[in-house]
Amino acid sequence: MRKLVLASFVVVMCACSGEGPGGGTGGGTGGTGGGANPSSSCTTATLFAGNPLHDDPMARPTDGTGLLADPPLLYRQVVFSSGQLLTHVGQEIWRASLTDRLLHKVAGTERNQQALTTGPCAQARFANIFHIAVASDGALFVSDQTANAILKVTDPLGPGCSVERWAGAAMDYAEGSLNPSNPPNVGDVDGPGVMAKFSLPERMALDASDNIYVWDEGNNAIRKIANDAAHTVSTFVDAIAPNGAAVVSQTFMNGTLYVWGTEGNDVFLNAYDASGTKTVLLKGRPDLFGGASGDSKTLGTIVNDGSSLIVYFTGQLFRIGTDGKVSAPLAGVYKPGLDFTSGYDPKASQPADKVQLLALSQGATAGLNAWVTLDENKDLYVSARADNSYVQKIDCN
Repeated sequence: MRKLVLASFVVVMCACSGEGPGGGTGGGTGGTGGGANPSSSCTTATLFAGNPLHDDPMARPTDGTGLLADPPLLYRQVVFSSGQLLTHVGQEIWRASLTDRLLHKVAGTERNQQALTTGPCAQARFANIFHIAVASDGALFVSDQTANAILKVTDPLGPGCSVERWAGAAMDYAEGSLNPSNPPNVGDVDGPGVMAKFSLPERMALDASDNIYVWDEGNNAIRKIANDAAHTVSTFVDAIAPNGAAVVSQTFMNGTLYVWGTEGNDVFLNAYDASGTKTVLLKGRPDLFGGASGDSKTLGTIVNDGSSLIVYFTGQLFRIGTDGKVSAPLAGVYKPGLDFTSGYDPKASQPADKVQLLALSQGATAGLNAWVTLDENKDLYVSARADNSYVQKIDCN
């Protein structure tokens, strides 16, 4: 039995040593160089959704407003499925067709008191959505931190949209019966999904068979939820790292689970095969990514394009090969500060190497770091892990 540590996710920032900005020469394990696709590049960054200069971050748009309307939706993660953008904020999931670019609510209702209600999407409630992941059939999996549950949204773009429990919380919770400071179902229990328990399930990765690998923060473990009749939960990797590790993100590529996170003052990238055997691909201080001494480091999502990995690190996007080698930045400006540079216009199109990808002060204070995703054309999108008023698109080839 693992030791249960119930803790909230915090922004990944610390004082670290390193060299000057840019690609860097690498240090520790990894470093710059080969292992990536040299023909891939990014050209232009444009404002895709929202308004980075909006001064009321708690505003909510009405159903049917445009992606660039003001007040903006408060974007967290953005994913794409069947020509639709899907995003979430707090207790709600929204979508927008990439044809008409109009926002529509899929499920959930943001209220001061939390609830968990399964059933048709029009009546469904989520307590506190952390992450969504798209299954091969277009369904969505949702990790709900406060309810300690993994939920499935079937037919999220169609008339049969419904929410069901997949693993964790074995019952609905009426409004007001969920307390974020004392969540239900906290535990460390493997087995059938209806019996399983988690402690703050966060980011997920799906393999080719739609098995789910979820970072269970309070238990310092990655749990596997099998795509079988019982939604069987097992421990895939226990005790990720011994020194205060935090898994920031995971991605599954070509049968391997890649885990990106921090351990003490170091960042790490580990690879796990089907048996859970670990290979350390990269570990070290921010000089791996051109960091400067005394700067803070801010990590974001790891994604893959089928051949290599892409990560957000302190204002820039980097490609990492499966050998752990870090290439020169794909986009962004190394910027550990908390806001846009004076005179910078975040609503204007920018060359990829000039765009300031995330102004930390534009999001809520709790647990802000970057979400990164790819669309079907392998263009990149960046938003914030906490409530963020805009999404930046980066054209790549």
